[in-house]
Formats: sequence, structure tokens, C-alpha cells
Amino acid sequence: MEWSDYVMERVATARLGELRAHSARLRLLTQSADPRPGPRVALGLALIHLGRRLARGGAEVRNGSVRVARVR
Repeated sequence: MEWSDYVMERVATARLGELRAHSARLRLLTQSADPRPGPRVALGLALIHLGRRLARGGAEVRNGSVRVARVR
């Protein structure tokens, strides 16, 4: 084995070790992340849904029975 082959093998081994360590850190981060949204996000979404429901006010169609002209 020539010197350059030996050096390249060592560089590649070191780089693979770095990449494996980085991958393990990322895997731990994704496993520990809480998949549920926080309470502020849940409250915000609930308020949005409530507002939409109240804004509908019993209207059966999406635009509240208002006729609009179509522009072509």
C-alpha cells in the first residue's frame, strides 16, 4: 500500500466517524422532540376554528349566500 492510499484511507475513516456521530446526534434530537404542538399552538388553532364556526352563523354556503360576479 502506498503512502497516499494509506493517508486517504485514514482520512475517509475519520470522515465516516464524524458523519456517524453527527447522524447519531440528529437521531437523538428527532426522537426526543415532542410531536404534539405546544399549548399556545393548540389554543390558537382552537380559537381559529371557533371563530370560523361563529362567523358562519348558520350560513349553508361558503360565501354566506352572497352572489359574486365571476371575472374571466
